[in-house]
Amino acid sequence: MQIILREATASDARGIARVHVESWKTTYRGLIADEYIDSIFYADREQLWAKLINFYEETKQGFLFVASVDDEIVGFVSGGRSRDDSWEFEGEVTGLYILKQYQRMGFGRRLMNAAVSRLLEAGVSSMSIWVLEGNDNAIKFYERLGGRRIGTTQRKVGNKFYTVIGYGWDDLQAFSR
Repeated sequence: MQIILREATASDARGIARVHVESWKTTYRGLIADEYIDSIFYADREQLWAKLINFYEETKQGFLFVASVDDEIVGFVSGGRSRDDSWEFEGEVTGLYILKQYQRMGFGRRLMNAAVSRLLEAGVSSMSIWVLEGNDNAIKFYERLGGRRIGTTQRKVGNKFYTVIGYGWDDLQAFSR
């Protein structure tokens, strides 16, 4: 099994979309309305990720790393500078998704380490991430990595609002690797 962690390229959009859709279906079923989960399509996500990859490549205003096993993308992490200046964190991980069958194998930690390294390279010293309430595996993971709970807010998904919990790291130099 050959494991590779690298920056995403335009040709990765399809694989990233697959991970994104499959992760939503296995992780959020029962937490988010089934109608919304069932309305997520690969082609739509592939277009979204192709645009984001292009944006990141052109502007250097974010990052997107993929983890692959034997040339199949099995996970990814995305982020950049914080999208919300109402919190005290400079950087943000906007997404961390890993196919269910590859969870608990170290991919999440490796992807988060890549994100932290990229943020530090950009001069960013703190970061946050938001997790859907009820996503207990992710919550435990971020807590194991040293994230502290910073609050909650509401995010609209489809036609409904859901509670998301913020986790923050005040000093990325001390990030729990």
